[in-house]
Amino acid sequence: MSVKIASDFIPTDPCILEVGGVSGAVYLINYEDWLNATLTEAADGTISAITLVGTGTRAFKYDLPRGASVITNPLTVNNGGKSGFTHSVQLFIPTKSQAIKKEIAGLANYGRVVAIVVIDSTVVANVFGKDVGLSLTAYEEAANDPSKGGGLDVTLSTPADTTLENLPPCTFLSTDRAATLTALEALLTPVT
Repeated sequence: MSVKIASDFIPTDPCILEVGGVSGAVYLINYEDWLNATLTEAADGTISAITLVGTGTRAFKYDLPRGASVITNPLTVNNGGKSGFTHSVQLFIPTKSQAIKKEIAGLANYGRVVAIVVIDSTVVANVFGKDVGLSLTAYEEAANDPSKGGGLDVTLSTPADTTLENLPPCTFLSTDRAATLTALEALLTPVT
């Protein structure tokens, strides 16, 4: 199957540029729960609705300092096999809670997650790890860092022992920003 470029991009107002940056929230969903979720997707891959299934299934939210996340998704070209993208979400979680530390550190050996990162643009949120999930690839406690107030430096990335992601992170956008944020908050309520 070949893919052909089929879209032009010509801004209607060249003086208006998208705002960049991360707003300060990430929603994590266990990858096994993500695999069972129902997604409503447009032809371009934009997700407009996520419905989790299974009793007790829910997302987990971590509030982050504004600009405390670094998200990347470089292309890896593989001439002998499948090329794809490595998703990486570096987070600073401002907590010293033992329960949170244990939960995040537990990702090092158990399971994967999908991360939905809220960003500052009309896109609203990006979904990282949609195809293969993310695993914990870096963890450091910065309890005494006065510039950040103390917390956890965490990186979630495409696992090295799985295939790559098929595409860069996809957009999660309901009808508008407010509706998208409401939909994300609704994922925090456990399925009954």
